[in-house]
Amino acid sequence: MATQITTAFTKWDLSEEEEKQGSMYTVAQTQVLQNELAIAAEELLGIKYDPSEPLVFAQQEAYRRGKSDLIVYLLDRSLILQNPESQT
Repeated sequence: MATQITTAFTKWDLSEEEEKQGSMYTVAQTQVLQNELAIAAEELLGIKYDPSEPLVFAQQEAYRRGKSDLIVYLLDRSLILQNPESQT
């Protein structure tokens, strides 16, 4: 059974099965994550570079890339757990 661990962040001690079940998304959850990924990718493509503010561009790009990378990681993890044969 999941138990909360006292740290600076909320963290749970999960069994292997709890970790697996919590990492597999339903069809609706997968669709929402795919929509969020599409939005982040479109935003990434829409960022305009302003030579007078290169740091702003870099921050916007890094934020959207990080968001996209996290969503891809979560979707991939779910897919692998639901279809272990796809790991090859």
